[in-house]
Amino acid sequence: MSPVAAHTTHVHDPRRAIALKLVSVFLFTLMGVLIKLLDGHYPTSQVVFARSFFALIPLGLIVLMVGPKALRTRRPLGHLGRGLLGLTAMIASFYALPRLPLATFTTISFTMPLFGAALAALVLKEKLSRHNLIALLIGFCGVLLVLRPDLGSPGQAELVALASALLVAVVTVVVRQLTATENSISIAVWFTVFCTLASGSLMAFEFVLPSRHDAVVLVLIGLIGGVGQIALTQSFRYGQVALLGAFEYTSLIWASLLGYFFWQEIPTLSIVSGAAIIMLSGLYMLTHATRAMRRAALSSATSKPC
Repeated sequence: MSPVAAHTTHVHDPRRAIALKLVSVFLFTLMGVLIKLLDGHYPTSQVVFARSFFALIPLGLIVLMVGPKALRTRRPLGHLGRGLLGLTAMIASFYALPRLPLATFTTISFTMPLFGAALAALVLKEKLSRHNLIALLIGFCGVLLVLRPDLGSPGQAELVALASALLVAVVTVVVRQLTATENSISIAVWFTVFCTLASGSLMAFEFVLPSRHDAVVLVLIGLIGGVGQIALTQSFRYGQVALLGAFEYTSLIWASLLGYFFWQEIPTLSIVSGAAIIMLSGLYMLTHATRAMRRAALSSATSKPC
């Protein structure tokens, strides 16, 4: 078996999968803290460039381990589309992060699975059961609690964060289509290369020379983001999406703790209530998906001839 094939082969190891998922969730939350520490003093394009350029270091080490064959692609246009969507989502996310409490941003990002389920039904023609549809609608009620339209129009940062979650959901659908022919290393590396080149060209017109402290923070954003991306990719090698999705919600714990530690941010009652509703609806859909997969596997096993 080639190194690339060995790297992309799925091995059922739930404990390792969960551990890698938890590591990736913590690292991405920590990356968000570093972005907020910059306090919007640098153009978004410059922060995106740092996230992408320095992430190439850990990704490059992975390529060296498995060989350059991992970068082969049969769908360059697919990577281009994924790059454009992913870059737009990252720019929106990095714009909103410094302008919102960390727990609020994290809660809004939980809408991504809800958008993803709706898009999977519309684009991939996946069946959306009545129970999942109800859970989806309840989840979006939680979103309304977070945005609180009764207190006036949601702020620009909240709407940009919501748009980022929607774009990430679109990216998830595109990536699922790409994985039919592309390996995870190729998808991650070409996306990072695209973001480096695109954000670098934008940054050239608005570059701000960072202080020594901020330069270290920018480098760490890229390194931590790159390692988090590898951990997330590897987690799906050892466990199913339905198993790991629930652990995404642990990010709210880290966001609340780190937000309080650095900025004395305390989540409001509407944020806590909205987060609970969104998480419960998401967990319900994950549980329903897991049961459906088990029934399908059991049906397949019993239908095989002895």
